[in-house]
Amino acid sequence: LYDEPGGTFDTDILRTMFIDFEDVDYHNTLVDAFFENPALRIPATISIAEMVIDSVAVRYKGNSTFCLPNDYGRQKLPYNLDFNCWSEESDRMGYHKIKLANSWMDPTFAKEYISALIYRRYLPSPEVNLLSLNTQDDYTGLYVNTESINKQFLKKHFGEQDGVLFKCDPSGVF
Repeated sequence: LYDEPGGTFDTDILRTMFIDFEDVDYHNTLVDAFFENPALRIPATISIAEMVIDSVAVRYKGNSTFCLPNDYGRQKLPYNLDFNCWSEESDRMGYHKIKLANSWMDPTFAKEYISALIYRRYLPSPEVNLLSLNTQDDYTGLYVNTESINKQFLKKHFGEQDGVLFKCDPSGVF
């Protein structure tokens, strides 16, 4: 059930991803959306592994990993990338959505990866690896690339996508 070598979440490859937003004021748009309109996503072009995907729906994700770095003026913020939000056929090497975690509270960049390896011995767990991110042609940093827990995850691990899936979204916490 987990990626083969060369797949999206191959742990032996450190890929570089480029996010290019059409909106030059993307940061302020995404920050406003985080607080005022969490469902809003803005389009970007994603380039990775010699693949270019246009019209990817992007938003900031997280609570503490977004709010605290944003409050301190850091540019390294976590992303939610939805490859088939506007185009049903679009995906990234088989995945419709991935999450890019900034590891704000984990300077080792290992917590999520190691815990996923342990968890998968006992229960279905998301795939995780690292990637290098550039935003608007500027190096943003190293990120933890994580498979989204969504209907596609349910189908992959349980053979159906209509089962119970709980999502916590306490967006007013910070």
